[in-house]
Amino acid sequence: MNDYQRIINYNFSDVVLDDKLVVKFKIEKTFSESQFIGLFSCKRGERFIIRTPDTKTAIIGIGYETTWFLDSNDFLTSFDNNSILSGFEELKAQTSILEIDEHDEEYFGIYGGISDGNNRNSQEWIDFSDTTFVVPGILAVFKEEYVYITLFFNMREEKDFTKLWHERVEFLEKLDEYKEQPNEPHISVVRDIYPETWQENIKAALLQIEKEELKRIVLSRKNLILLENNTSLGAITKYLLGKNRYFIAFESKKSLFITTNPLVSLDYTNKELKAQLYFKQENLFNNNFSILFDEEEIIRDYRDSFTENFETHFDVVADKVLMGKRLDVYSVLKAKIEDNQKAIKALSLLYPIPLIKGYPEDVAREFFEKNNRIGYGFWYSPFGYITNNMDAKFYTCGSMMVAQKNMITLFTSILLSKDDTYDKVVEKSNQTVKSNLELFDH
Repeated sequence: MNDYQRIINYNFSDVVLDDKLVVKFKIEKTFSESQFIGLFSCKRGERFIIRTPDTKTAIIGIGYETTWFLDSNDFLTSFDNNSILSGFEELKAQTSILEIDEHDEEYFGIYGGISDGNNRNSQEWIDFSDTTFVVPGILAVFKEEYVYITLFFNMREEKDFTKLWHERVEFLEKLDEYKEQPNEPHISVVRDIYPETWQENIKAALLQIEKEELKRIVLSRKNLILLENNTSLGAITKYLLGKNRYFIAFESKKSLFITTNPLVSLDYTNKELKAQLYFKQENLFNNNFSILFDEEEIIRDYRDSFTENFETHFDVVADKVLMGKRLDVYSVLKAKIEDNQKAIKALSLLYPIPLIKGYPEDVAREFFEKNNRIGYGFWYSPFGYITNNMDAKFYTCGSMMVAQKNMITLFTSILLSKDDTYDKVVEKSNQTVKSNLELFDH
């Protein structure tokens, strides 16, 4: 049995309480991630979970105490825009930290990401701001046999802190008694959304590739999935963890987005900046690569850009990561960077990723503006976190779903490159949709 009373009855009489306070403690893991999320159904629209292959942890946020919801993605499009970072630094300067138990890592921070900048123009993404960062009131990190809890108090009201503390930690008294009742996602109907649009775009893109104007491009295909029951973050968490999947799921208002293959794209830890450039996906059964192109040219472009903006040398090293039965082969731009704000702004040098959206970038952008003006939201955009130490991890969100009640919009990538034909691309796209739908197959 957990010694929850040690936490609940903690004596704050000798603690100086500032307007903003972070309290840290840890408890034994006697409950599941989905149980924890389910406890906070009253906070629907203000919850997230991040479970990624590089950390092997599950990070859960409950209640958005402080937010940066911006109707632009300027932080991503301008290398000199530090609005989010300066705002977080200001918050940190006003915050005191109390450790009831020491944490093995720093988890207090801001969590969120930056979209393509057109969320207000898209039905699927309307509930999400173009730039979305939050400080959760309750942060729970599930790591091995412990759960590391970080509580953030933004004490704007004149309120007795003892009462405030008991309100915030009352979930501890409910954990062992809480019974999960999530509905697993069962599909009722699947249908294509405007199939004629993505099919015509395939023909137009292949024509430009034939003319050697484009080398490669990734188009969007959308499917509408109707479930038998309304879904929930608790149900999705239980379901995906049961399938041992890595994923990011983030709620805003009445919507929830889920990516089921988050790939770390920016890792800034202990002053070392690593930017990952994903090039190929290798099928482990037949050793075939599913993405091929002249990566040396793109590596050179990225390295030149990073070198120019950071005025330092970047090494390029090869690496790989196993994702299920697929191997992602990638190159890493690596350098020591002392300026942490500038290091995190490397996001604006990475995105939009021409490796994924299209190459050459200017030709692909023109194609999208003319033929494919849909909201991408956080699809192939950065989502992650920045800690109190100003370390950061951001992930590229590939396979993507946006859920509202019992409706899910599934985003599928359609890759086009040299030697592709229309029939071959459509067949491959159909197989990808079928594979994505297997996530729901019992």
